[in-house]
Amino acid sequence: MLINSITILMISTAISAQRNYVKVQPRHAVTVNQTPSPGQNYVYVTNNWKWSASGYIWSGGYWVSPPYYGARWIPGRWIKIPVSAGTG
Repeated sequence: MLINSITILMISTAISAQRNYVKVQPRHAVTVNQTPSPGQNYVYVTNNWKWSASGYIWSGGYWVSPPYYGARWIPGRWIKIPVSAGTG
């Protein structure tokens, strides 16, 4: 019983440690015209390539409002920034 448990643990650890390596770079960038902002607090998330299970897919740019108060967009993700009293 103990040996079976250890074997299962070792196999699951080996599987979760696998990494995907990309051997081919994406094709050249696609040009997309940025549309006007829909509102004052919106941020434009630039177009880029994103990895999916079948390879890279093109993700066109889009406007989005911050998901929470104090959020700031940096390429690839939202970060929380400290907001001083009277500045938000």
